[in-house]
Amino acid sequence: MKKALLILLIIYLSIRPVEAFAASHPPVVADGAVLVDADSGQILYEKNKDTKFYPASTTKIMTALLVLEHCKLDDKVIIGKKPSSFIDGSKIYLFLDEEFTVDQLLHALLIASANDVALAFAEHVAGSEAAFADLMNKKAEQLGCLNTHFANPHGLYDPAHYTTAYDLSLIAREAMKNETFRQIVNTKSYSIPPTNKQPEQRPLNTNDMLILNTKYHVDGANGIKVGYTSEAGHSFVGSAYRNGRELIVVLLHDKKPGLFEDASSLLNYGFNDFSTVKELSQNSEVTSIRVTDSETQIPLLAKEDLYYTYPKDEVPDISKNIIITASAVTSITKGEKLGYAEYFDHGKKIGTVDLLAAGNLNATLLSSYKSDENGEVKKSFNIIASIPASLFLLAGSFALYKIFSSRKRSMNN
Repeated sequence: MKKALLILLIIYLSIRPVEAFAASHPPVVADGAVLVDADSGQILYEKNKDTKFYPASTTKIMTALLVLEHCKLDDKVIIGKKPSSFIDGSKIYLFLDEEFTVDQLLHALLIASANDVALAFAEHVAGSEAAFADLMNKKAEQLGCLNTHFANPHGLYDPAHYTTAYDLSLIAREAMKNETFRQIVNTKSYSIPPTNKQPEQRPLNTNDMLILNTKYHVDGANGIKVGYTSEAGHSFVGSAYRNGRELIVVLLHDKKPGLFEDASSLLNYGFNDFSTVKELSQNSEVTSIRVTDSETQIPLLAKEDLYYTYPKDEVPDISKNIIITASAVTSITKGEKLGYAEYFDHGKKIGTVDLLAAGNLNATLLSSYKSDENGEVKKSFNIIASIPASLFLLAGSFALYKIFSSRKRSMNN
């Protein structure tokens, strides 16, 4: 009996350090939350990340993203009847036939969270609110959102309008790749000048407490969006850039106080407890395929950057596995995907990068793949390929000579 208790105690003590690390994150009030590294996409903290919640005005991140994809900043927007009479929630009181630039209305959308502006954008881009919602859902699907459905461009309550903390982080990561979006969401105040219908300026001020000089301020904070409805509760998507790293936090169905406490504590936790390294650069050579009976090698290049985020108290042990997916092909085209590389840390997969051909080869010669890593063959396959005559005519002729000579000897035998 004593021996059994001793064994249980040893097991308990061996497990405790893992639990302590898992519990080292700050407490979070929000019912749905996620903290991600914007470069690597790795999740540093999650709480009900795939549970559906109403997003409220954080919806406008997707609205702005689509506007930036479909419009130019100096495009003119003429306000229609429906946006000018819209009365629900935050607004800047648009007038029928009032004229703005897309840039002016984007500031109103993202800083003042104007619902009437969201509706005006929907009509300007897609012709109607319903058609714009269709664009929103198609974009969400493209970004990999699996538990999101949009019914409107502003985020006011609709039972068919929902998302998750993780899906919203995917949308925010994509939006923050746009420099105009980044600039606007990091703007503390802005004034829309007088228009053809309004002789006075419209002052706009942010309510993002992380970028303002408040007790919730986070060093490097640079946006993004606050939201609230009675059904959704308080929601927030925040971002901060510090020492070459950018983190994004998403909070859904939070309380106030609690919202900005959650955001600031999670962002600081991510910066203080984790590091991010660039493991692989876009267009860098990962390996090569070698043309048989020739010294020619076709480099295989990384399609994109690969970043890896890990706890600062751990030492990564990175390894990779190269997979060639092409079999017997008749030619190689520059930029063609020929395989992919999987990267691991202590055996745990951390990312996959497609491998693209660095040049062209036309059909003639037999080639096989060899990994440069340790000189070991990872996977062999046949490619019918030739070296471009302008560069490797001599090598090609020699290989053809060997092939025909071999066939001739076989026929003579």
